[in-house]
Amino acid sequence: MLTRLDIRHFAIIDHLDLTLPQGLIVLTGETGAGKSILVEALNLIRGQRASTDLVRSGEKEAIVSAVFHLPEDHPARAQLDELGLSSKEDLLVRRVVSQSGRSRAFINDQAVTLASLSAILGNLVDISGQHQVQTLFDAHTHLLLLDQLGGLESQRQQVTEQYETTKKAVEHRDALKARAQKRLEREDYLRFQLKELEEAKLSVEEEQQLEAERKTLLFAEKIRHGLDAALAELDDSPSLAVRVSRAENQLNRLTEVHEPSAELSQRLQQARLDVEDIVQSLAAQRQGIHDDPQRLEELEERAALIRRLCKKHGGDVTHVLDKTKAMHDELEGIARLDDELALAEEEIRKNLRQLDVLCLELSKKRREQRDELGKKVAKQLAGLGMKKTEFKPRISPLAANDEGLQGEHGRLGPFGADAVEFLIAPNPGEPPKPLRDIASGGELSRVMLAIKAVLLDHDPAETTVFDEVDAGIGGEVAQAVGQTIRRLSKKKQLLCITHLPQIAATADHHVVVSKSTRQGRTFSRVEPLADEQAIARELARMMAGDAGGQGALDAARSLRKKARSM
Repeated sequence: MLTRLDIRHFAIIDHLDLTLPQGLIVLTGETGAGKSILVEALNLIRGQRASTDLVRSGEKEAIVSAVFHLPEDHPARAQLDELGLSSKEDLLVRRVVSQSGRSRAFINDQAVTLASLSAILGNLVDISGQHQVQTLFDAHTHLLLLDQLGGLESQRQQVTEQYETTKKAVEHRDALKARAQKRLEREDYLRFQLKELEEAKLSVEEEQQLEAERKTLLFAEKIRHGLDAALAELDDSPSLAVRVSRAENQLNRLTEVHEPSAELSQRLQQARLDVEDIVQSLAAQRQGIHDDPQRLEELEERAALIRRLCKKHGGDVTHVLDKTKAMHDELEGIARLDDELALAEEEIRKNLRQLDVLCLELSKKRREQRDELGKKVAKQLAGLGMKKTEFKPRISPLAANDEGLQGEHGRLGPFGADAVEFLIAPNPGEPPKPLRDIASGGELSRVMLAIKAVLLDHDPAETTVFDEVDAGIGGEVAQAVGQTIRRLSKKKQLLCITHLPQIAATADHHVVVSKSTRQGRTFSRVEPLADEQAIARELARMMAGDAGGQGALDAARSLRKKARSM
């Protein structure tokens, strides 16, 4: 349970340190005094998104800390273990909101995400306010409440997970079908492109060779003239080779008297051989150089084709060859599409069969819990001044237009195959009708309280907050509501914010919230009432205002005595 709440620089609260005992704790005070701010602080602790408006004007940050005492077997301990936050001591939770909007969360002084904080604190504190009462108009809430009573949340989670798996299989099949619808057009396109590329028979080597041959033909005359001139310099009579040979012979005659001449003679010999080889190569190349306009035209056309294909497909010849392979792979994939579709359809059938089984099992359990919930809530409503009220959860199959998938036995949704709606007949002889159609504000608040009373044993939260769920009631009904809340507080710690003295009189502990102005600033003060005299004065104020007098005080004492004795 919640044992301590420390709030600093939060809205109009400058500093509050409140110790919270077991039992029923009632918070009262004038409208606007700051009672709802305490609920906002608890919502912040529970992981609600923070707003910079919560930071008190002139302060850098707001801090809300809470201490919880957990039983050894509380499910939150397993969650803490998974996050490496387990502790045998009390649980410390802290939220810090800066003026810049940055928010931080801590559990046992270790930083955690808001998702983790929300998951853990959702099992520690339950807050029922006017907003939650309004959720009773939403039939989806009815389904969740029915599952909570029957302990069916884990079974519903299995359905949700299987539904998501099946939905993904359907989406995969639909994507394949979309591809199949476009595949003929795509296949024709690919085959046309591949036919052009394959007929072109591109290769990196050919591109290089083609460019060399094209240059030779394009500059044939210039090459011929150059080769002829080079041959003339080397081969005209007497040729360079002959002159080198003569010089070689002259040096050979000197070798006996001049030793260095031998080395020079050998070098001339090698030079002569190189010159002769060069002359032969020049002559051979010269014979291969000739004008061939037809061949040049063919090469130009081939080069133009290669350039066009490279431009068309982006990149060079290597890129075009890679793209050709990718097109082949895609064609093979298109050819396998029918097989993939068949496999996808079989996967859907398998998943739908499993989903059908899970939904049928969940529907059976829901129907087993339906009558029990109806009887228990009706019994609670009788104690809340709605005697002979019939309360009946109606379970019906999902409609064809509801979100979901079509299974063998009907429509299957993410929460099962059922639509759940609470029906109510406040007056005997009238047929039950949907809650949203006939319940007044006061009746709706009592229905929520009755459901909470039934579900309390199934809720792991050790602390429950009722934030003005007494709207639209008074008199004897208010007394009945107060007694119900008092009975519930024997099982769980209850914090109740109320404007009704009939409810406030039932409290084990009474806390007054007031507002004052000092030096031009507004301050909210939270004060536990220490004795029965102080409680009686607050009840008298609630009954008759500040001018109630001794009569109001006596009436308050009487109301308190009666409420505590029931």
